[in-house]
Amino acid sequence: MVRRESFLQALWLIAVAVNFGLLLFLVHSLWAFGFFSKPKIMTAKDDPKLGSEIPEPLKPFLDTEKPLIVVVFGQCSECTLRNLNGWVLMLDRWSEEVKGVIVATEREKILRKWANELGWQIPYLADEKGESFERTQRLFSSESLRFQFRR
Repeated sequence: MVRRESFLQALWLIAVAVNFGLLLFLVHSLWAFGFFSKPKIMTAKDDPKLGSEIPEPLKPFLDTEKPLIVVVFGQCSECTLRNLNGWVLMLDRWSEEVKGVIVATEREKILRKWANELGWQIPYLADEKGESFERTQRLFSSESLRFQFRR
């Protein structure tokens, strides 16, 4: 017959193993979401140089009459929506003076939903893979970039 102490020790070891497995799962999940990676701090020296070529996906938004202001956003859900809407309102208010476009590292479906719900009149570009985002060298911050049409 199994002694009671042996049974309790076995039960305790199983509980320790399960908790250790859960801890490893949590740490791996946090690592997969980038919790342990350091964000790259951006400064003015990281901005595109004056006279840089505009990224290809943004060329259709150029206007010969108005300068183009590109507002670049990362992916962040609720804070993105709040801050993004402020930029949209500002670009809408100045639409007679400048042409604005929003570039966000979000899915097209999400941006379309936000645009419909909030009544955006400003064009937007869903940059799911972050290609335009990287070309404009913006990480973890909202930034506006100005491009002028050249003849």
